[in-house]
Amino acid sequence: MSERPASSPWGKIQHCNKKHPGVFEVSTAGHGGIMVNEKAAAELLSPAAVNCGFKERGFICFEEDTQTAVVIKEMLDKNLWKIPEHFKDGKEKYAEIINDSVARWNPEYLDAVKKPSILADMERKQKEIKPPARKTAAQKSKTEIGE
Repeated sequence: MSERPASSPWGKIQHCNKKHPGVFEVSTAGHGGIMVNEKAAAELLSPAAVNCGFKERGFICFEEDTQTAVVIKEMLDKNLWKIPEHFKDGKEKYAEIINDSVARWNPEYLDAVKKPSILADMERKQKEIKPPARKTAAQKSKTEIGE
């Protein structure tokens, strides 16, 4: 699962930093992003996060200017992302910057993760319209006798 990408959609890879098994931060001469192999994406990222990226050669790719914050946010939330050593303002400030970037560039992602899943929504609605419990024979006879 941790095989490094041989190429990137942004050009020839100059640097490839493994952030987690199957998750790579890549840079090229002029651009870069995060590449997550499909198996790791299925295990680590929500469907909403995967939808923010694009598929190429067995990886879900997230462009550095607008999409990588989604991956970082999800991995930070699971304590799977290390804050860069050069960042000295603390985890809370780093998370705030990442969240601001996600809100600015990927509002559809935030809308999707804030909404309950269709299944969870159906289960919640079923609980709300739950029929009244049936009385047992003993309860019925007590009611009929006036107890």
